[in-house]
Amino acid sequence: MSALIKPGLLKQGANIAVVSPAGTIEPVQLAQTIDRLKAKGYGVRLGKSVYKRNGYLAGSDEERVKDLHWAFESHEIDMILCARGGYGSARILELVNPELLRNNPKILVGYSDITALLLAIYRLTGLVAFHGPMASDLFSKGKENQEWFFKVVSQAEPLVVDLSESKVLRPGRVRGKLLGGNLSLICHMVGTPFLPSLRGGVLFLEDRGEAPYRIDRMLTQLIQSGLLDGIKAILIGEFCDCGPEEEITSLFEELADRLDCVLISGFPVGHGKRNLLLPLGLEAELDTEAHELRFLESHIFSPKPAGTI
Repeated sequence: MSALIKPGLLKQGANIAVVSPAGTIEPVQLAQTIDRLKAKGYGVRLGKSVYKRNGYLAGSDEERVKDLHWAFESHEIDMILCARGGYGSARILELVNPELLRNNPKILVGYSDITALLLAIYRLTGLVAFHGPMASDLFSKGKENQEWFFKVVSQAEPLVVDLSESKVLRPGRVRGKLLGGNLSLICHMVGTPFLPSLRGGVLFLEDRGEAPYRIDRMLTQLIQSGLLDGIKAILIGEFCDCGPEEEITSLFEELADRLDCVLISGFPVGHGKRNLLLPLGLEAELDTEAHELRFLESHIFSPKPAGTI
């Protein structure tokens, strides 16, 4: 694991690149986001393969990683927003240039299939990546996601996530690095050199369209792989179209009992209405009595004012 690296603030008038590391996106689907970002005063730059189609992928593996490298390397780009998920991020992990990313730290945002890219970049470079809304849905799921999104990318103060709407299933107060994302993608990364250690961490998970028995199978795989050894807490995000909520919750309760860790449900991430932007790899404190997740450090590099030590 490389030393932790934090990106810089997104300032007014900054340029945001939209790239497609996984699936392609239709121009009409992206048009609203481009217009809304411009209305907020940001410039928008598109990767060359955003609208390309190579089966279910947005261009070849080489084209997609070339766009990612361009967005990180370009001095005109200040933040990178993935267009959508789908499938394809895992295919480009071996092609990513860690040194290029490490030398050009920027805010990178995505979720779902992009989980693989976020965790791999954190593992290979130490760069804090961000799990949250993409260009395909940033402005289509209500104001809460939007307001929180722009608050996170434009302030350096440590974040406090309100968990008053979450349900405490196993109480406690613990500290650890926040990591997580899509359950299926994390399972597919087991045994690869791209998955960071979760030991001592606070783990959030979400998924979509997976039957309870498949979720059971994936959680069993994670246990048997040893990946969950030493986990401090599990935060259950939204499991959309995954069967009865009580069945999913029961699986996680069994898991938390086995791991003897804190457990909450209703964590505001996933494919549903609530999907708050969150930095990965930072120390945070989960306090179920206070109903909050409090980050213990800033997610953004903030240089000290001149004259300070």
